[in-house]
Amino acid sequence: MKRFFFRYCDPTSDYYPELAPEWCESHTPAYKRVGGQLLRMRGQYTPTIYRGELIYYRAGGGATTFREQRRIWSCYLPNAEWVDWQGNHLSIVVGRNGLQLGKDIGRRLLAPAETVEQVA
Repeated sequence: MKRFFFRYCDPTSDYYPELAPEWCESHTPAYKRVGGQLLRMRGQYTPTIYRGELIYYRAGGGATTFREQRRIWSCYLPNAEWVDWQGNHLSIVVGRNGLQLGKDIGRRLLAPAETVEQVA
């Protein structure tokens, strides 16, 4: 019956994605497999120092765990320019925040290095 409902269901309804055959037990496709792999890999990544130039856009809102990047990564990214941006880790790339972010990235890509330093 699920296939029948999925075929004729309104795609804007809240339960539409859950009718897709890829979903099982109310989880997204491959959710359990990917989650298990992430847990197995936990603690196995060892970062190294990157001395190249880097612009790190940091979301200003959201949970505190998403606002600690500078404290955590600054020792590995000694030449990074840290830019605090409005929004949380998700809303930073959509809507007005995303538009402004795109403009800022575009400005930095098109401007000579010394010009960007003066404007920022």
